[in-house]
Amino acid sequence: AKRTRTAIIQSTRGSDDPAIDLGVYQSTMDEMERGWLHGPYFESELGEDYTVTRRFGVRQGAKIRPIDNYTESLVNHTTSAGEAISLHSTDVIAATLALWMSVMNEQDCNKHKLDVLGKSYDLHKAYKHLRISDDGLNDAYICVYNPEKRRAELFGQYVLPFGACASVHGFCRTSFGLWAIGIRVLRILWTVYFDDFVVFEERALSRHCEFVVSTFFKMLGWATSVDKENDFSCNLKALGITIDLSDVKHLRVYFANTDERRFEVTRDIKEILRVGTLGKSEGQRIRGRLLFAESQIHGRRSVQHMRVLSRHIHGFRSATLDADTKDALQFLHDKLERGLARSISPLAKEVMHLYCDASYEPDGDLPAGFGCVLVNPASGERCFMSEFLNRQMVASWNVAKSKRPIYEFELIAVLIGLKTFMSYLQYKAVVVFSDNEGALGSLISCKSENPFGQKLVGLICDMEESSCSFLWYERVNTASNIADLPSRDL
Repeated sequence: AKRTRTAIIQSTRGSDDPAIDLGVYQSTMDEMERGWLHGPYFESELGEDYTVTRRFGVRQGAKIRPIDNYTESLVNHTTSAGEAISLHSTDVIAATLALWMSVMNEQDCNKHKLDVLGKSYDLHKAYKHLRISDDGLNDAYICVYNPEKRRAELFGQYVLPFGACASVHGFCRTSFGLWAIGIRVLRILWTVYFDDFVVFEERALSRHCEFVVSTFFKMLGWATSVDKENDFSCNLKALGITIDLSDVKHLRVYFANTDERRFEVTRDIKEILRVGTLGKSEGQRIRGRLLFAESQIHGRRSVQHMRVLSRHIHGFRSATLDADTKDALQFLHDKLERGLARSISPLAKEVMHLYCDASYEPDGDLPAGFGCVLVNPASGERCFMSEFLNRQMVASWNVAKSKRPIYEFELIAVLIGLKTFMSYLQYKAVVVFSDNEGALGSLISCKSENPFGQKLVGLICDMEESSCSFLWYERVNTASNIADLPSRDL
């Protein structure tokens, strides 16, 4: 500890940005006034086994956030956990709303209550509400650069530092406890993600719910961020996304990226394309932001383009963008700008089965046929379609000029089936069955080495996105494919 802290103190210097240095030191002085720190100290005043951690700052929008590097001081290397942190991501929020809509919709007498609002609460200085244990105080000294005196100063911490692994586990255990009390005792419908609580309530009870939640936090001494306060609304921002509840009466909620996030990511992509280069560190940063942003847009086509970007980041020999990477970035840019918001609905639990098949017998009068059968497993209802091509039509439809175009025709069968039964598939979960391995692989990966096949896959994905349906592709044996007969028999 002594050797490490000496090196850290001696290496604590100003950054290249005086504004960050000043912001970090002012935040440190604010913590001193609040009683969260004690000091300052000289190194000679510390005990032999006292650990010192360097504090630095990062710019987050207009704010400067101080971070304590407990990895550099080796404290984080002494920390381990026997359990995973349970976080309520945006998927948990989506599942909560889907369950609420499902329950309310099944209760006919409560259908008039299908009107829900939401509000987010952000705990102010969340970590600072929790004290460090007495055993950990000797390992909680920080070293911060004083820009006025141009030297490092030492302070001791009383509260959880931002940058220590143990702080994350300790705080999340506490915030999860707050969430559990709210659920079980106060019957609050909410989720928690670190220090962000997202609350939902019926419009008629929203003001009462706001009073209950606010009083709950005040009773326990937790302050919420004033700059992020908002009223219950049908449009709220939480966890970097917007949640649109305006269509909840029709059993639909929409998740989308905030305008700020969409603007920032698309702006960065434009700049990368303009420069024509992308290094590894910058590539990892933009890839992380794209992964989150793309997950709020309906559709699966981004998967193959993200693979191209990842291949450039992790395997490139040059930072210069090749044609494939440029195309991938351009697609992701356009998808962020124009893609449909992620739609959440309890109707997605209504699963439909769509069987598709194509036949090709070059010696017949009608060499090619397409059959599709739509089955509702819950009711047993089914409907089908058949379509056949004569020789002249086969020649015009065989764009790839394949000797045996069964692969392309199997994809066309899926396209025809989705087009024919689209009105029955909107906002539903759909299992599409095919007995052709090649077509199935292309549908799952959204990729085909065949240019015509890639065009067909793109059209199928377009229909999937425009219908807001959720497609799962599965193999069925030819003998069990009930679409085989409609594809062969008039």
